[in-house]
Amino acid sequence: KVSEEPKAEAKKEEPKKKVSEEPKAEIKESAAPAAPPKEDPVKELQKTIQKMEDEKKAAEEKAKASMPAALKEQDALTDISNSAYEKLKKISSGAVDRLGTTRSAVSLGANDLGKFREEQLNALRKSLSQMGTN
Repeated sequence: KVSEEPKAEAKKEEPKKKVSEEPKAEIKESAAPAAPPKEDPVKELQKTIQKMEDEKKAAEEKAKASMPAALKEQDALTDISNSAYEKLKKISSGAVDRLGTTRSAVSLGANDLGKFREEQLNALRKSLSQMGTN
């Protein structure tokens, strides 16, 4: 009885193998015609060039359309900068009026501010070196 059972199982497995081989053959056959024929390389290149030119035109149009908004924002930023500068000038002149002209006013230029900081650092170094020698 034991020897008969494996033979029966082997017979059952054989048809399964045939079934699994058939779809593979179908897949191979269906994959071959699925590849589309290649276009003429010159036509492909022309299409690509045309697409790039269209994208360039679209980008230029977007840039032209955004220019007025960018100029408006730039004007707003310039106004903010100018008003801040005017406020700083008023504060500076108010400080000079209160402290008198004996003290040097901090200038608002970029180079002048750097010089002021350098002078302050040198004064601090000098005072520290004097403290160290005492």
